[in-house]
Amino acid sequence: MMKTGQENLITIITEGMERGEIRNDVDEEQLALMISGTLRLLVTRWQLKGYGGDLRQQAGRFWQTLSRLIRSNASTQSDAENAVQVRESQVVPRSVKQR
Repeated sequence: MMKTGQENLITIITEGMERGEIRNDVDEEQLALMISGTLRLLVTRWQLKGYGGDLRQQAGRFWQTLSRLIRSNASTQSDAENAVQVRESQVVPRSVKQR
């Protein structure tokens, strides 16, 4: 059975928590909802602007801020950013990848 994007994101977050890269004092389902909701908002705003602006730059700023907020004390900033870069392609909607 195929997982939904939300389920994949929860799995990624859970794995990051288990490796000590993501704080374990946050609810992984709520964090996944916050991430997916923000990404959807970024894409919607980009679409409403006629695909103007730099979506990758906006998403990058979001990931940098998010990584600072959720990384565990044991994890370094580069660990969290590397994890995001590796997983980024699994989170960005297909419609964005195709543009």
